[in-house]
Amino acid sequence: MGYETRFKLKARADLISEFRASCDYAEGALGDDGTPADSYKWYDHEEDLKRFSKKYPEELFELYGEGEEAGDLWFLYVKNGKSQRCMGKVVFDPFDESKLK
Repeated sequence: MGYETRFKLKARADLISEFRASCDYAEGALGDDGTPADSYKWYDHEEDLKRFSKKYPEELFELYGEGEEAGDLWFLYVKNGKSQRCMGKVVFDPFDESKLK
């Protein structure tokens, strides 16, 4: 068992290709263009991408994740070995009685 996530990487096409070739988990989790290959167990995605990003210190890598639990949505921004994770938030419009039909 384990926790599966759908990953999507936004970066230059040549860097996606190189990253996939250098990391077995990235190759399994990401398609050639960075789109999700399928849900995947890739627990070290942050460390793997941080390590790779040091080779290209000026590039920003954006990794999107959608976990198997409802509401588990996030973006991971990585640049020059540093990262910031931004968690998704579900927001509902407030009740407006005038919209009742």
